[in-house]
Amino acid sequence: MDASNKSRTGIVWWGVVLSVCGSSASALWSGSDGKTAILLNIANLALLGGYLWRTRDRALGRLLLFGVAFGLVELLADFLCVRMTRTLDYTPARSLMLFESPFWMPSAWAIVALQTGYLGALAIQKFGWMRGLLLSALVGAIQIPLYEELAYYANWWRYRDCRMLGHTHFYIIVAEALIVAG
Repeated sequence: MDASNKSRTGIVWWGVVLSVCGSSASALWSGSDGKTAILLNIANLALLGGYLWRTRDRALGRLLLFGVAFGLVELLADFLCVRMTRTLDYTPARSLMLFESPFWMPSAWAIVALQTGYLGALAIQKFGWMRGLLLSALVGAIQIPLYEELAYYANWWRYRDCRMLGHTHFYIIVAEALIVAG
């Protein structure tokens, strides 16, 4: 792995560590709400932004643009879950809303899409197409539901009136595995 790939991989892993630690700390704090999600987004975007500004890494920049597009599409998914199935509730976050989502959700998904997309690409590169794809799907089926579970305790959102594993709807686990594999 050349120096630029090592640097890129390092910053993505630091972002994952920041996301897991920040989400965990928010979940442990009883006063948490959407403000802690905003702070975590700002910290992640500052980490990525500083790296991109310093390195001018076009590959990671393009992946971030993909993540932004993914985050905007997520607004439609939230609309369906909030309005149509009525299984998703964002009221615990007490945040300003963008359609049916807290305004910070598109950037949160941009960060997660960048992290999982990059790590999935590394898995495919290291283990080959099929094994890398299966590993990526497995990571998505674990990582995203972990964030969902932590979000429940951090008062960012809740699922209700649906079949769940812990506090995560089953369709989220399946959907995230398929999305990350894609």
